[in-house]
Amino acid sequence: MFSINVSGLDDAIDERFEYNMDIGSHYSGCGLIDDKTGRLVSPMNYHTDKGTYLGIIQRQQQQIDELRIHHDLLWKRFEISEEVNSNKIEMLLERVKVLEKEVEKL
Repeated sequence: MFSINVSGLDDAIDERFEYNMDIGSHYSGCGLIDDKTGRLVSPMNYHTDKGTYLGIIQRQQQQIDELRIHHDLLWKRFEISEEVNSNKIEMLLERVKVLEKEVEKL
């Protein structure tokens, strides 16, 4: 009878997978990873191929950064328009009070 002992195979696969996915230790010091944030740097600063795992992550991070910028701009526009609208409402309420006083005089 033939048998294979695979008891340590899962652990070995897990260890290799973790080792290969630890991008920071493999690429530290080469300029690919920002030391402050731990994220991959912009494709403009360090080019990776588009189809590679690192290239995909790099471009996703860039898209996230762009979305954050757009979100911040939209939020500022909303705050400004909300402030303008509240000022207009206050002006209208003041005008209504003036008109009410004029109507009372009649």
